[in-house]
Amino acid sequence: MLYIIGTFTDALAATIDPDVHVIRTSGRSTENDGGAATYQRTTATLESNQQNYSWFEAADGSVWQLASGQPYYAAQFGALGGDQIDSRPIIQAALDAPMVGVLNLGPLVHWFSGNIRKPSGKGLVGAGRAISGFRSFQITVQQASPRFGIYCDGDRNGWFADFFINIDRAGLNFGATPAAQLLNRCSGLVIRGDSRSVRVNRVDVYNATGYAHYTAAGDAANSGPTPKDIMRRDCQAYNSQVCFEATSLGTEEETVDCAAWGAPQDGGVTIPMEVAYHAYGGIARVIRRRCSFYGNATGDLTVITDGVDNGEVGFEDCDFETTGTQAGLSVANPDPNGSSVPANAGKITRNYWVRGGRIAGGTFGLLANNAKVRVDGTTFTSRSTGLQITANAAVDLYSPIIKVTGSTTIAVFGVNVEGTGTASWHGAGELTVTNAGTGAVVTFAPSVKFTNTPVITPPSSQLGTALPNYRQRKTGQITQTAWSSYNPTATNKKFYVNIPLATSVASRALTMVNLLLQQPDGSLVWPPQDLTITFNWQSNGLIQVQISTADALTNYSLRYEIVEYLG
Repeated sequence: MLYIIGTFTDALAATIDPDVHVIRTSGRSTENDGGAATYQRTTATLESNQQNYSWFEAADGSVWQLASGQPYYAAQFGALGGDQIDSRPIIQAALDAPMVGVLNLGPLVHWFSGNIRKPSGKGLVGAGRAISGFRSFQITVQQASPRFGIYCDGDRNGWFADFFINIDRAGLNFGATPAAQLLNRCSGLVIRGDSRSVRVNRVDVYNATGYAHYTAAGDAANSGPTPKDIMRRDCQAYNSQVCFEATSLGTEEETVDCAAWGAPQDGGVTIPMEVAYHAYGGIARVIRRRCSFYGNATGDLTVITDGVDNGEVGFEDCDFETTGTQAGLSVANPDPNGSSVPANAGKITRNYWVRGGRIAGGTFGLLANNAKVRVDGTTFTSRSTGLQITANAAVDLYSPIIKVTGSTTIAVFGVNVEGTGTASWHGAGELTVTNAGTGAVVTFAPSVKFTNTPVITPPSSQLGTALPNYRQRKTGQITQTAWSSYNPTATNKKFYVNIPLATSVASRALTMVNLLLQQPDGSLVWPPQDLTITFNWQSNGLIQVQISTADALTNYSLRYEIVEYLG
């Protein structure tokens, strides 16, 4: 027999017929307040800390427990929302209730004063991320450690979905010293320890003074139990110190279709932002797919810490726009000599790749040191240097598009290689450098190695020299040839020759370019040892030729012949 008894409050005061084994309430405090639930009579020994949450004792001494098999809502446990009402202990009790596999927050905003831990294997879901969620109380006393917010630790196959977390700037600048202020940081949704196969779908975090979405080890040294196979999908982070962070030795995470914004959405104070996407501490594999960022910070910062190499960090079809002076992407070892941590000496990020998408940086589109980087078909834009490649960084470029626009105060550089860095350009692509001011305009460093030549603007930059125009045929004339010559710079092993055409050719397919290299003794050779030639039609009126050889071409001269055939 099912007995309708009224609200939960009514049930506490009821004397229930002994023949009744199942009752149904109509609400928690009032009818239809979302807390209606089904209970069954029990004689089992139940956990005392669950009394008046998942079970209760009626006035007649009978004990009633939430029946299994029904949907479970936070309101059934007493979390009915309401301004400045702390729901943390109620939500925690609801998650800990043994019969609850999935807890639904309902279309309510639940205030919370500290960490809420989701047990392993359970789900915490809302009715929609625009209407369901959490809002943090402000910090009023000095904390001993930062808050996690909503978190799991050692979770197996659990999930979070369809709600928001508004940290509401809790802890911002609270504390007498910078060290104290660090202890008052508050994060949003954290996955810790040896969690496995945890899923986070459509969970948004606002105004976090720590890390909005955070995947981390179980201890401060980032070397304890490590999360693996973590997936965050269609999540957003607004106005947080760090929007998406993955740390600790061996962490594996994918972030898919997620978005980060540096500015607040509520018109309040802007939190000083460190970075949008962050990875460090020897992570094993962190992949971002179709993610985006807009704000005044570095789009991604991948760094070496804790004396171990980073593994794979990848970006596929991402769109990052940095509005300040920071790099769009930065992958680095900030302590390559081990000055602060001796074990950091010589450590690198082993496999950093960027595939497709658009990266807009301030000073740099990409800043790389102590890393192996591969770029496939990505567009980089910046206001100073497209790619900055420094100590012990090896960058392979496959058909990228790099566009750099300077200003009156910034010298611009397309691809800059310094120290022990190396850069190799494969495929075609584009490299464009323009400058509105008087700063140096440098297309690429001389050490860049080209397998295929991109479209380069300006055509020659510092490495090419324009040759005299050839005599181009006119309509009706017989086919004629035109010759000119160029003397390479002494000791140059790679240089560019630009052949400007007085009038555009009628057809590139009917235009032939022949090159002859004259040795210092005047004899002609073709080709000399290890000589490679790459032709690049930049337009119908301009041909750029890249010449490279293992030997210095001192005192050699180059002759070219252009023949245009009648169509």
